[in-house]
Order: sequence, then structure tokens, then C-alpha cells
Amino acid sequence: MGALEARPLGVILSLLIIFISGFWLSHAGKPFGGAAGFIHKFISLAAVILLINLTVHAHHAVRLSGVEWAVCVLAILLFVAAIASGGIVMAGVSVPLARVAHQVAPYLVLLATVAVIWILRKGR
Repeated sequence: MGALEARPLGVILSLLIIFISGFWLSHAGKPFGGAAGFIHKFISLAAVILLINLTVHAHHAVRLSGVEWAVCVLAILLFVAAIASGGIVMAGVSVPLARVAHQVAPYLVLLATVAVIWILRKGR
């Protein structure tokens, strides 16, 4: 398995860990944190870095079109929005919009990331 094949797998495994730890945190109640909170935040950061890395390396390998770049940037921005809204939720600040955003954003991230991986795999 080459580097371009390993990166999508890393992103997918990261998303799986993020979802599992996120469900665990949401059912554990407040305060958010501890080991599960750290793992959730750390893996989220690692996943967005992997997604950026995947996008850049794919562009160097096959020159992404404008639409492909747009989908990749959308996935990355959704990831950042999920991380930011999660930070607000974990901080305990009472912002209902942040809670709703953090409940919706991970599913949008999942859809956009699957689209990115599909587009990048199709391009080869």
C-alpha cells in the first residue's frame, strides 16, 4: 500500500474514532473532557491535517480541477467548523447554535470527506 492509498485509510479511521468518541462524550454528560475528550480533539485535529495532506499530495499527483478543489476545501472548512463548534460546546459556553452546529457538522464532514476520497480515487 502506497502513501496515496494509506492517507484515505487514515482519514477514514480517524473519522471512525472521532464518531465513536463523540457519541461516548455526548452520552457521558458534563463535564466534557478527560481521556475521551483529549482523544476526540486530538484525532479531529490529526484528521483535518491528514485531509489537507491528502488533498495537496493528490493535487501534485493529478492536478485537481476547480470543482475537485472546491469539494476538498468545503470538506476542510466543514472540519474546521466542527472543531470550532466542538470547542465551544466542550468549554461549556451556553451557545445553542454551537451545539446544533456540532450535532450537524460531523455528518456534513463525513459526507464531504467521502466525496473528496471518491473524487480523488476516481481521478487516478
